[in-house]
Amino acid sequence: MRDYLERRGIRPASAQSMLEANLRRYSLEQRDYLDKLRAAGKGSDPGELLYVRSTLYSRRGLSVDTSLLPNFAIEDTLAAMLRRGALGLASTERIAVIGPGLDFADKREGYDYYPAQTIQPFALLEGVARLGLGNAARVRVVAFDLNPLVLEHVRHLAERARAGGTYSIQLPRETTGNWNNPAEAYWQHFGDLIGTRAEPRPLPAGLKTVTARAIAIQPQYASRLSAVNLNVVAQTMDQAPGEGFDLVVATNVLVYYDLFEQAVSMASVAHMMNPRGVLLVNHTLPAQHPPALEYLGRRSVSYSAAGAFGDDVVVYRRR
Repeated sequence: MRDYLERRGIRPASAQSMLEANLRRYSLEQRDYLDKLRAAGKGSDPGELLYVRSTLYSRRGLSVDTSLLPNFAIEDTLAAMLRRGALGLASTERIAVIGPGLDFADKREGYDYYPAQTIQPFALLEGVARLGLGNAARVRVVAFDLNPLVLEHVRHLAERARAGGTYSIQLPRETTGNWNNPAEAYWQHFGDLIGTRAEPRPLPAGLKTVTARAIAIQPQYASRLSAVNLNVVAQTMDQAPGEGFDLVVATNVLVYYDLFEQAVSMASVAHMMNPRGVLLVNHTLPAQHPPALEYLGRRSVSYSAAGAFGDDVVVYRRR
């Protein structure tokens, strides 16, 4: 965090007051979100609560934070689709990640002892390979983002990989977080197919209930990534027949837009997809979706033994 503040020109003498002001702002924002959710929950229309949840952050700036567990929900949903015949083996050659994320702090707990990293592009690449949906050595992953820091990070790691360099990912886990067995197993085996076990960065002395592992993503897989500066609300890309995307994933991204912007983004995404390609999002989207997209349903995936936290993955398929 100190490094980040220095890059933003915040002098050490004023860092404390700046952080305190942001903590107050954050507290007021959270109170406002809770008030909106409570008010929506008291109404007689269940759709109102879904609407509020799916547009909760539409008046705040875009966030680039990332975390591991939504990728567990995505892979679990893909596995369920495969079992039901909604997906075929070796059906995925091109993946698009909308807002891949870039973070130097664990999303739930806030550990900031490791450098900025991205997780989702590699999680999708590995998940597709694990399920037999595609060959990790041939699948291409394109990251769409607006943030120049994210775009530069993805491009740089791919360049390093083409020169033979590995890409390190740190995976801290709070041992008192009440993760259920499937979520813990996903954390334990993340990276096994596309990386090698690496020595994790030393944990700060104060993190007594945290365990960590690290993965070095191998160059032949990290080199499969590319980054494109694209705003799916305002832009799309023309693809040659058969060269569109077979899988598009947007987790914790479209919640930052209102319903109209979400509907426009769905049309933009559909335009870039191959027939029978799938779109996975972890929150409810507008009921009036583009005719090119077929709604397949929603799957709830829990990360805790008590079901206290998890994700709902919504699935669409390109007609």
